[in-house]
Amino acid sequence: MRIISQDKFIDIPYDSIIVFALNGKDVSACTVNDNYNKMALGTYNNEEDALCVMKSIRKAAMDGYYYFYMPKAESASWWRQKEAEGGEL
Repeated sequence: MRIISQDKFIDIPYDSIIVFALNGKDVSACTVNDNYNKMALGTYNNEEDALCVMKSIRKAAMDGYYYFYMPKAESASWWRQKEAEGGEL
């Protein structure tokens, strides 16, 4: 699966990066085979939204998606609310 950043400037294979939440609201990645260079993938309104996006990335990878487009901050808030109401992402 490939991850496309919010700003569309990063397109990177998921299996060659480590994805993590930084500063509570930024989702970033670093490469595992290129000196661990850090790249910003998306910025969200709060830690809960950032963690929801990270969960969505894992789910998309497990479900066999070819691409994952990092959502805008407003969409991530909507996803998290939908999940809290018992909906599935």
